[in-house]
Amino acid sequence: MTTYNGNAARPQAGSLQNGLSGIQKDTNHHIEGSLTDQTPPASVPGSLPPHELPSKGFWNDVVTMRWMRRPSSSIKMLGVPILLRLTWMLVTPHVDNPWDHLLFVSNRLPDSAQGFPMYGKSYWVRALSLISTAAFHWTNYFIGRCIPSLLRRSILVS
Repeated sequence: MTTYNGNAARPQAGSLQNGLSGIQKDTNHHIEGSLTDQTPPASVPGSLPPHELPSKGFWNDVVTMRWMRRPSSSIKMLGVPILLRLTWMLVTPHVDNPWDHLLFVSNRLPDSAQGFPMYGKSYWVRALSLISTAAFHWTNYFIGRCIPSLLRRSILVS
């Protein structure tokens, strides 16, 4: 190791190729923990992927964030504000619907142009983004798992 101004300098890499080939052998640079694969190894008999494990209930899925892996819970999360909005429309049709904020962009700025509406930030944006996230998770599951499964079945039947 060489010194520079009395301090120890780090050793220089021999070449870029040596540095890159050493990365794959270095176990300290890999990310481990929550970003590793959550699927149990296939060698364990009777092991299921996380989305196929039985649910412990809707509320447990919401609290533990398993709703992202369980499409049945994410569609329930999406259905709650829709059901609340429809119920409010039936019970009090002449009053402003507070559940609209969960499904539609709100907080329009009053000084925005008529043809070019602009919207400000509000706490409703966070709730809308949560509902949108649940909708996108369910859509991702439906497109990625249900449609190919239905296509395989229809191809095999015909």
